[in-house]
Amino acid sequence: MESAKKVTKKTAKKSSITIHEAFANAQAEMQDISPDGTNPHFKSAYATLGGILSEIRPTLAKHGISISQTTEPKWVCGQERVEKDGAITTREVTEMRGHVIYTTLTYKDGTQLPTSSMFIPAGSGIQQFGSALTYCRRYMMQSICGVGTDLDDDGNLAQQNGGGIRGADAVKEHLKKK
Repeated sequence: MESAKKVTKKTAKKSSITIHEAFANAQAEMQDISPDGTNPHFKSAYATLGGILSEIRPTLAKHGISISQTTEPKWVCGQERVEKDGAITTREVTEMRGHVIYTTLTYKDGTQLPTSSMFIPAGSGIQQFGSALTYCRRYMMQSICGVGTDLDDDGNLAQQNGGGIRGADAVKEHLKKK
């Protein structure tokens, strides 16, 4: 007995633009990111990871693009010479030298822009790795999206008027001008 239900084929609607066009459109809407954090040690302002993400993710999402960052350990294999009781032998050694972080932009149809990667050397502990990872994530996202931190003036602001203003004061002064 045949089903009375009418079977219809859904045709997948192919995206009318490519990931490259969508990304170009997203970049056209992005602006430099205002610093939202201060480094008490250097008395400097910077854009935090959360600040950068809150600025770029909505614009990328509007254009059907997601951004992801993953890491994997970087292992180096080799041989080590060992001397024991006058005899020299070699042995295979594997050593973790650090991590590689990958940043990928993926379009809603599954296509991706080429992945960007950065090496983070092994440090002395998980806190050092976490700090380096956050630092790399911030700069990779800014670089890929083509946005800067609008107070990043290569130190020129600090040189104005006999030393100028720095850190949190620079952020406050900048925000007053907006």
